[in-house]
Amino acid sequence: MKSFLVKLAILIPLLFLLQVVAGSLYPMEIPAEVLQFQQQLESEVDVLYFGDSTVWHPRGSQTTPQMVQEYLPARTVGEISHAAYHLDLYLAYIQALVRYTAAHDYRPEWVIIPINMHSFSPEWDQRPEYQFTEEKRILNQGITWSRLFGRPLKIFGDYDSPITREEYRSTTVYSDTVAVGTVADFEDALGNSQLEEKEDAQFVYYQTLPEEGMVENMLVYYYMTPLTVEHQKLQSMLQIVSLLQDAEIGLLFYITPVDTELGDVYLGESFRRRFSANKTVVLDLLAEQNVPVLDLSYDLEAFYFSDTEHLQQEGKRYIAEQLVAQIDPNLPLEQNNMVTTSDNTSDPDNPATAGVTATVTATPSPIPTVDAATNPLLATAAARATQAAGGNGERTPTPPAP
Repeated sequence: MKSFLVKLAILIPLLFLLQVVAGSLYPMEIPAEVLQFQQQLESEVDVLYFGDSTVWHPRGSQTTPQMVQEYLPARTVGEISHAAYHLDLYLAYIQALVRYTAAHDYRPEWVIIPINMHSFSPEWDQRPEYQFTEEKRILNQGITWSRLFGRPLKIFGDYDSPITREEYRSTTVYSDTVAVGTVADFEDALGNSQLEEKEDAQFVYYQTLPEEGMVENMLVYYYMTPLTVEHQKLQSMLQIVSLLQDAEIGLLFYITPVDTELGDVYLGESFRRRFSANKTVVLDLLAEQNVPVLDLSYDLEAFYFSDTEHLQQEGKRYIAEQLVAQIDPNLPLEQNNMVTTSDNTSDPDNPATAGVTATVTATPSPIPTVDAATNPLLATAAARATQAAGGNGERTPTPPAP
């Protein structure tokens, strides 16, 4: 027994040294976003702007963080964004940020984080590829350690998603309180299209709308499952608040816009009622923590969107203007939709928002005319609204006048 322990004591350090050599010669590749984050910390940027694809889609267009940088030339704005990023992963970034600031003489002035209501859906929340386990592990372990030891950890499953494909596909989908099927039912029916691929991970967004009869299913899948305070992403949101408050770093949340007019057409009043109820859960939690949030969810009309949540350039610019107005109120920008914890007026147009903090309505910047032919979502919504049967909604999306 003693001989075995001696051999083991020799073997373990030897294996460790061999792995250090192997990891140095063949380091594990680190995701570009994590490397970019590290570079921005070392550059001591003033504003860290996290985001999902709503800040940059479509590729090649100017991103919302880049627009914010234009408005704030005296500050440096760092962007960390990727398709399907969400609050759980933002928490991992914030934990790494706080550790870094504790060890260095640096603290950003602001952290900006979008809250995408779609991210709470079973389609997004439970998708194995969207768990970003590898990124979370690397942010927790550090880049150097991950480069040296990431390959064996990956081989032994340390970076695997905690949610299996089978568990994901069996997740129940709700429309309000009614179970309407499973993820498998909706995935198979909708035939999601791939927007971006990273190794074996697929990030699924609609580049064009699905068939006419499937739009209603898509909206149910993305937005109609009830949200409760126990949701893991909301718990991550609260941890982010606590960490940044303790670190005395400014935090600016905003709820991303959604094409509510499309929901009005296809789902009627039930769409806004459910969306507003879910949004209220988020706003109330943040109000309890005295955290202000920009609620931009209902601000933009259908022709600002390229699909349910991704924006044309003028829509992104509107978002940038509202964010900049909070960071530097002296800049001559449009009035914003800041929700404050001192306001307690309900939205008269949305019964489900009774008790929600009030907003000040902003006027979006003028937008060039968008032809329905260049916006599949707008064209489909307009066509549906003019059918003999008509939509159930109170508002009908119409193309802007030529």
